[in-house]
Amino acid sequence: MGEGFEAELCRRAVQLRQNLAEAAAREDVWSVALHTVDLEDVERLGRVNGVDLSGTSSVRPASEHRPEYETD
Repeated sequence: MGEGFEAELCRRAVQLRQNLAEAAAREDVWSVALHTVDLEDVERLGRVNGVDLSGTSSVRPASEHRPEYETD
């Protein structure tokens, strides 16, 4: 795998985790869901291609940002 591909995956993971954290802080359920799906795709690409994305940010993984929907 090329260094450019790995660097781009890492860059995308960092950006998506930041966007996800910001959306969660705003309690923006739609943006949390959107960024979660995108981040899970990037994390999957990393796993499939042997790219370790675990050290790209201190922000929580996508799976921990799943919105909880109220069921009134």
